[in-house]
Amino acid sequence: MLIIGFDGLTLTAATRSLLDDPLVSGVILFRRNVDSLQQVRQLCSEIHAHRDDLLISVDQEGGPVRRLQDGFPDVGPMRSIADEAEAYNAGRIMGKALRALGFDINFAPVLDVDSNPQNPIIGERSFSSDANEVAIRGLALHRGLMEEGIISCGKHFPGHGDTDVDSHLELPLLQATYERLERVELIPFAAAVRAGIPMLMTAHIVLPELDPIWPATLSPNIVNGILRQQFGYDGVVVSDDLEMAAVADRYSPTTMIEQGVAAGLDLFLMCHTPKKQREALDALRAIPSDRQRLSAKRLHNLRRDFSTSR
Repeated sequence: MLIIGFDGLTLTAATRSLLDDPLVSGVILFRRNVDSLQQVRQLCSEIHAHRDDLLISVDQEGGPVRRLQDGFPDVGPMRSIADEAEAYNAGRIMGKALRALGFDINFAPVLDVDSNPQNPIIGERSFSSDANEVAIRGLALHRGLMEEGIISCGKHFPGHGDTDVDSHLELPLLQATYERLERVELIPFAAAVRAGIPMLMTAHIVLPELDPIWPATLSPNIVNGILRQQFGYDGVVVSDDLEMAAVADRYSPTTMIEQGVAAGLDLFLMCHTPKKQREALDALRAIPSDRQRLSAKRLHNLRRDFSTSR
């Protein structure tokens, strides 16, 4: 139920120890883990050799968010993608290259709508300011990734596009009613659910009209209430990185795990600090066994379907 990040170009003994925990479901690689494509291929092989059920993930959106650069196919920002066919081809290109390196998951497509010109973190990462176009192009990229054997993950539910601060640095506030979200932000996510997207990632944003207490990542009203119950989504829901300041400055790893489980999450990203990762694992061990089994079943189905599609 935990995806961890780590330092270095190879697995250290400390990282291997973390990966031995059965509640660690995967790893995420960043620029700090990349020296060359050959080295990344060797690292992915090393991870899979250590535990063949671990899922290796990366943020390889194209444009400004590219962990793999030198020698990797250069896909521009999503804003520059003109239509559905181009988005599908971009997904195929990235998917084929990622698969050759040994990756399992790409945290893409971005399904946020580019609805606020002052947004410092989404902008050109979004396909369009038109929610329907975001849905069309985003799902085309999803299909391209999946056809090349890479699990796609739409983000950031319920929509990060209309915020005006970066959740890596502080907690964004979005004063939007459900009716407004339904007209704009939720359109791509609803389409993604209908299309059977296997994973969705949550946003660290507060929507006080929907939940005055918890940010979306930790909100039962938003994850369980909207995504699970209203949309009927039974795929894997993953948090954005729990070490981002938006949530890390406010909550302990234990609180985030407990509340995230209550909200309906299956996977938690903890990308940097071994001490926090171990605290998160302790918290996961303490959750009710039936709730562990529910997320384990979703992850099992993800791996099964993914293995079948390869």
